[in-house]
Amino acid sequence: MIQLTPNYYFSSSDLYQLLGHFAVLTTRELAGALQSGALARDVRNILQELGLNPGQLEGLASGFDAIAAQNRDADEFFHALRRDYSQLFSSPRFSVSTLYQSDFLGEAQNLQGNRLVLPQTIREVRAAYQQAGFDSCIAPEKRADHLAVELEFMQTLRRNQAIALQAKDDKAYNEISATAEGFLKTHLSKWAVSLYRDIEEKAEEDVYRYVGALGAAFLENELSS
Repeated sequence: MIQLTPNYYFSSSDLYQLLGHFAVLTTRELAGALQSGALARDVRNILQELGLNPGQLEGLASGFDAIAAQNRDADEFFHALRRDYSQLFSSPRFSVSTLYQSDFLGEAQNLQGNRLVLPQTIREVRAAYQQAGFDSCIAPEKRADHLAVELEFMQTLRRNQAIALQAKDDKAYNEISATAEGFLKTHLSKWAVSLYRDIEEKAEEDVYRYVGALGAAFLENELSS
């Protein structure tokens, strides 16, 4: 049985942060961490702290170890990751999926006269952020229902759960826990696991296939905890 300790919540926060790096256009720093093995070590350490069984941990972490063992030109690797990000997410003409929850769920925006009507999902996500006092480092550059912002929100909540638990502040811990579990159930459970399975299936680069498998397994673990 998973022990919900401060270390568990800090590790959960770290994994939300790690997944968030792959929900925006690849940076050279991220590509370098993949090739150096630093990211592979982080994945393995985080999964150990989360208490995954050894077989599942090895299955998820070994792919990132394999990436680090490849001898690809750094510049070619970086641009290959950016091309895969584009074919997965960022081209309106040919991308296979979307990083926006409302778009993923088919909630197209409609014009009524001169007023743009926001999908219910966007309104609900914004309300959740406002109620929790959450200010994104990414929004408004990214819309509120972008995966990177939703992961950033969960990263913040899990870190705050850990801090409250360390301080033995039961009231704060219970309030933050209710917010986190509510957001998982109301939002991420409705699309993020399916999105990560799409990524695992449709990525052209091994990196994004492994990210898809990691994201799906992690969120399934979060939803069952």
